[in-house]
Amino acid sequence: MKRSIIMALVICLILLVGCSSNVIGTVSGAENEYITINNIKYIKDYSDEYQNYSSNDKDRYLGTVTAGDKIKMRVYSVKEDDEEKFIYALWGYEGCFYVREHKEGLN
Repeated sequence: MKRSIIMALVICLILLVGCSSNVIGTVSGAENEYITINNIKYIKDYSDEYQNYSSNDKDRYLGTVTAGDKIKMRVYSVKEDDEEKFIYALWGYEGCFYVREHKEGLN
């Protein structure tokens, strides 16, 4: 019995450490409006451009973005977004779409 409990605790610890160490970028801004992943900036999207999507459209888990030790957001790809223009970030129970920053003169 004790052995089973210890093994279960060890497995939980391994899962917690493994899931939390997948940091792929940072979140910044006064209202967490910017996410940077591999030098690509995503901006919190308040426009109507993503209205065809909902939180049900989050796809595969990409990793975690952080702002120090205070803020950690889970980041997901978006289904049917072949251009990888959007990401979906989840912070606790709140989720929001972010759109890749468009720079003039770049494709």
